[in-house]
Order: sequence, then C-alpha cells, then structure tokens
Amino acid sequence: MKSTGTSLGLDTGLLTAMLEADRDVVVVSDTAGRVHWVSPSVEDQLGWHPEQFVFVGTHLVHPSDQSIIEASLAVSATTPGHHHLGEVRHLRADGDWVRVEMTMLNLVAEHGVMVSRFRDLSERGRQHNDAPVAVDELTGLPTRGVVVAELDHRLHDRDNVAVLFLDLDGFKGVNDRYGHAAGDEILKQVTTRLSARLRATEVLSRWGGDEFVVLVEVPGPALAATVAARLRGAIVDEPFEVGGCAVPLGLSIGLALGHEGDDPEQLIARADEAMYRAKRNGGGVQAEIRSVSAA
Repeated sequence: MKSTGTSLGLDTGLLTAMLEADRDVVVVSDTAGRVHWVSPSVEDQLGWHPEQFVFVGTHLVHPSDQSIIEASLAVSATTPGHHHLGEVRHLRADGDWVRVEMTMLNLVAEHGVMVSRFRDLSERGRQHNDAPVAVDELTGLPTRGVVVAELDHRLHDRDNVAVLFLDLDGFKGVNDRYGHAAGDEILKQVTTRLSARLRATEVLSRWGGDEFVVLVEVPGPALAATVAARLRGAIVDEPFEVGGCAVPLGLSIGLALGHEGDDPEQLIARADEAMYRAKRNGGGVQAEIRSVSAA
C-alpha cells in the first residue's frame, strides 16, 4: 500500500506490516478529520480500495448516525486515550450498509493523530450492553434516540422540517393469525418498501412495534403531504406475502411541520397525535390542522 500521509511522521510501512493480519479496519486521521492512512483490511471488510477510502472515508457514515458520531468525536478529540463511540452504519463499496462498532484512540499529544477502529458486527449478531443502541436489530433502521437527536440537530439551524409518524393498519391481525415471526418478516418488507421511496436527505427510523418516524426537509406542508402520500402508496398499493398468502395492509400517517427552535420530542408528539386522528378517520394522511388526501 502506498503511503498517503508522510507529513504525519508515521512509518506507514511498519503500520501496514503490523496490521496486515488485523481483520478490523484501522484509520489514521489528523485533527481536522482528514484520512491519512487506512489498513489494507478495509478492502476485505468494506470493499473499498485503501486509496479510495482516503478520499471518501469521512462521508461513509449513515446520515442518520452522523449526530452520534459527531457528538462522540467532539469528546474524544479533546480527551486523550481510548474512547468507545458505539455502533453505527457504514457504507460498503457495493452500496450496502453494514453495522460497525467504532472506537477512537486520541494520540494527538504524542503523534498529532487520531486512530479509529471499525469492527464489522454484521456477522457477529451481537450488541454490546455498554454501547448506545443506535440501530434497530430487526429492521436495521435508526432507533428513537437517534432520530430525536437528528431532529434536534436539524431544528437548530433549519426551518420547515416535517415529521411523519407512520403506523400500519391491520398489522395486529397478522401477528394474531400468522404469528410473530411472520410479523417480523412483514416489518422487514415494510422497511424495504419505505426506504425505496425516500431520498437521501429523508430519514426513516423505527419508533417501536409497527410505528415508524420519517424526517423530511420541505419548503412547506404541501410537499410534506406529497412525501407522505408516496410512502402510503408503498404500503397500500401492493399486498405483502406471508407464507404464500397475500396480506393487504393500510398505513395511517400523521404530519407535523416544525420550525427552527422547536422541541424535537414535542414535534414528534404532534405528528403522533395527527396519526391517531388519521387512524380514527379510517386511515390515510392527516396533517396537524387539515386533512390531506393520500388517495
């Protein structure tokens, strides 16, 4: 592997030799976050050629997990020693997201560098009790705490952030008739369908059970309603398959439009209330004040 960071004064040849057999991905960066060296295992674990990763490495954490990493990095960058950053999703070169555990070693005082380690958890099927649960085990989506932190971040400096609160209609009957394993399979299918209808800037998370929350940045409520209708269509336009049977489901969506400075949890609660109004009205999309047709 070619040296990409001789200005750091590191013997990258020695580092390569030491880490050649290490399955974890080790990244050396400066205090500005620029990647100067990455272990050869990055190609095996994440599919990136080392020289590719040097240029794209700082942009590969899932947008929904960025707030967790930024907060952790802010602490580790100012405190020497070893830091556990938790679990996040990282982009493979083939476009898939994989769960990785991240740790950081602050060697700024000694060598002027930060050393991070990515441990692929996708094949280990485990979570650490001391790590924040950032990703839902069943669907791979960010969890409540992550989406609240992300919404809080967006509301600090942006206006017109819409929250869509989604709840499946008829899902309890699936569990009752086909069992919870079938219900879990449908939740995975729901996640796939909803994700396919979202843009990169729109964040889908699992709130709990058969409830999901979506964050959308929009210029006004009309576009937010359009996004909601698009998501509802992903669920109601085609039945789900369970054990060879076609199972139709509905989707109730509550829409609340936030503004800079709003409280994130209150905004989500407003969207939740609108969702329950939609459910009482037989399903569809319900904004905070007026009904929006999703037909």
